[in-house]
Amino acid sequence: MEKTQVNTPQQVVERYMDGFRRSDHDSILDCLTNDIVWRIHGLRTTHGKAEFDDEIENPAFEGSPELAVERTIEADDVVVVTGTGTGRWWGTRSFGTPPAPPAAPQGAAGPRPSTSA
Repeated sequence: MEKTQVNTPQQVVERYMDGFRRSDHDSILDCLTNDIVWRIHGLRTTHGKAEFDDEIENPAFEGSPELAVERTIEADDVVVVTGTGTGRWWGTRSFGTPPAPPAAPQGAAGPRPSTSA
């Protein structure tokens, strides 16, 4: 008799994160339901498995993301994960971290010192 593996919600999230780190399209989709909501606060919200599918191997990005989990909270069938993620826009700069400030042009004067008493 074949043993059926039962995964906790936290184990499913861990499999999903590992799949994303490896850019394993099928592994990621296998962890999702059709009513998935992916909320990246301050950036966007993706609704549904089909819409999410388009983001897994988005041609605007290169390579696999680096994901660092800071905290995982599980209650009943809800899992909340906080952390950081970085990646690269294709042929340009990284995202997930603030871009470096622009360099001042050569010969540009810096801010004037305050003369108030």
